[in-house]
Amino acid sequence: AALGIGIDRPHNELLQFAASLGVPAMVFYIPALAVQLKNFWINRYKLSAASIGLFSALFAYLVSSLFGNTMYYTSPFFFLLLGMSWLLFRDTSGDAADDLSKIK
Repeated sequence: AALGIGIDRPHNELLQFAASLGVPAMVFYIPALAVQLKNFWINRYKLSAASIGLFSALFAYLVSSLFGNTMYYTSPFFFLLLGMSWLLFRDTSGDAADDLSKIK
């Protein structure tokens, strides 16, 4: 503060998680994203075009958030889409991975 430098956000979502929520939150966040990617990869042939579009939007946001400034008003939408995609991409045995009829 003596130099006139204000507090700002880092231009990286992982650093933002580490700074605001702590390193353990970042350590849990990275494997959660890796599990999401793994589930998408396993079920990629069973997914509809809408599910692939959802994953593409999540991936684009993630890449953007690694180099840009994520805001408090965009992160909730990312986590909402991440939760929806977890439901759609989870590994299912034999059923279509994006069967929305099971959602209650």
